[in-house]
Amino acid sequence: MELPDNDFDGAWKEALEKYLQPLMELCFPAVAAAVDWSAPVTWQDKELQEVFRGDDLGGQQVDKLVNVRLRDGSEEWILLHIEAQSRGDGGLPLRMYRYHHRLVDRYGSAVVSLAILADENRHWKPCVHTEELLGCRVRFEYPVCKLLEMERASLEQSASGGASNPGAVILLACRQKLETGKNLESRRQWKWELTRRLYEGGFGKEEIIELYRLIHSAAGGNGVAIPQSARSL
Repeated sequence: MELPDNDFDGAWKEALEKYLQPLMELCFPAVAAAVDWSAPVTWQDKELQEVFRGDDLGGQQVDKLVNVRLRDGSEEWILLHIEAQSRGDGGLPLRMYRYHHRLVDRYGSAVVSLAILADENRHWKPCVHTEELLGCRVRFEYPVCKLLEMERASLEQSASGGASNPGAVILLACRQKLETGKNLESRRQWKWELTRRLYEGGFGKEEIIELYRLIHSAAGGNGVAIPQSARSL
């Protein structure tokens, strides 16, 4: 399936389904370490849609619900809420709280809510929702991974070498999009460099093309095509 340019939502949904463990290890290492990755994961998107059917919670985001087994043998729900906006959204904390509360109420299971922020505002990092009235107070905190705060050198190291992390490639592509802005020539040159890194990192031809297909949309293609060098490896 080909994804159109700038299909951020579709690209991120597919990236999470294909590279959940690598992305979690980079974005939420403590959570990833608690998951038993030898056990199968079950995506619960239909259940997520049922819980919020008819709701207009606003915003442009990618919401994924997955059931995983923890290393201690228990099963928990993990809600992956991916913020896909290029600008901050003041409604995110309330939306995260509603998602969490309704899922717990519906399924009676523990829920871990996580947010990856791939926006370009370095000062926007909402991670808590509070409500208070007449002495009644609610405080909801959730882990946040801010793409612009991730060390670029660390991502580059994870994306290259013998044990390359495909999640790092996707995060680097989105980071590059934020840093290059509308400079398509700079982005094009970076993609050529990425071709070499993927090849040196031990990725096969088909996986390189697949990664390019995803990052082309997730990081904003804008006509910057997959380099022929990747297709002809």
